[in-house]
Amino acid sequence: GGNLPEIYINPIQIRQLIDNLISNASKYSPEGSTISVEAYQEQKQIILRIRDEGIGIPQVDIPFIFDKFYRSGNINQEVPGSGLGLAIVKSIVENHQGRIWVESTIGKGSTFTIVLPVFD
Repeated sequence: GGNLPEIYINPIQIRQLIDNLISNASKYSPEGSTISVEAYQEQKQIILRIRDEGIGIPQVDIPFIFDKFYRSGNINQEVPGSGLGLAIVKSIVENHQGRIWVESTIGKGSTFTIVLPVFD
């Protein structure tokens, strides 16, 4: 891709955000499946998208997945996790005046989209 504009971010937080989303994607995806990460600019925004081919998130859980300690009902309880990862991700996005949402299909995977504003 081309060059993205400079944006004012906390690099430690943004790295934590991406680490969290990629480790979630791999935790809930079958071995050998693809996780894609893309970043591009649209007007005065950076769009970051992380897509997996994992177990997906039930529609009933989607409104709550960014809440502290919430874990989706379809997660095998043996899969380790504190239920804090996505709450941390959401607070980092909000610290950067951004937005985050997820689209998901059970058995097909999830796409997390993050929109961060570019300030002149």
